[in-house]
Amino acid sequence: MKKLGRKNRSKIAMTLVELVVAMALTSLFATACVMLIYPIEKIYTTTTDLARAQLIADTVADSLRKECASAYIEGEGDVWIGEVGNAVNPAASADPSGSVLVFRKNKSYCETIYANDVVPKTAYDTLKADSELVDGNVSSRAIFRLFASANNPDIEKDYVHFGYYKSDGGKTTPVIPSEYYDFTNPFTSATYREYKVALTFSGIGLDQDDKPSYVLCQIDIKKGEEIVYTRNTVLCFAAPVQ
Repeated sequence: MKKLGRKNRSKIAMTLVELVVAMALTSLFATACVMLIYPIEKIYTTTTDLARAQLIADTVADSLRKECASAYIEGEGDVWIGEVGNAVNPAASADPSGSVLVFRKNKSYCETIYANDVVPKTAYDTLKADSELVDGNVSSRAIFRLFASANNPDIEKDYVHFGYYKSDGGKTTPVIPSEYYDFTNPFTSATYREYKVALTFSGIGLDQDDKPSYVLCQIDIKKGEEIVYTRNTVLCFAAPVQ
């Protein structure tokens, strides 16, 4: 059998220089691929985030519309806007916009809508004790289901919360929440995932009889502290009580 000579062996083997050149070319090709793929991935992620944020904003807007459509309107005092911390004192805020919407549900109860504060554990404790003493049915209110699945002492902020209260006032004087009745969240935490919701209410519109007929609402969907999407909508109240 004929042995390969030194000259033939040199044609088969790869020299160190060739290896270095091949590695450099591979590295350049990989870098080019990454630079091409990254913008595409960024566009896909941004588009996906925007679509998700739009869906959440639309869902929140629909839910708020339904709540406001069941308001009980007799006069200008049946709807007002405040902030967490002064939500029980409408005179404390001269700002025509705020993060809490308060309106009357019927002659004895009012509702608050907000997303920038927690549902407090104290409300749960108060209502649980009241339910056990009054009717013995602790499963009859939504707040008990909220806290049954909660890992934190308070239900998290940055979610939409509906609070229901026994109330005073209304019609010609501002309706004031006076006593806890119930709390609920219209959506589960899985609906939001990594997103947060911020609500800003403004511009209460009055009809020809000076009764509230609508309020403007800005819905900001945030991922972390960045606003991904903003939705502006009009929330109309039920026809005033005659």
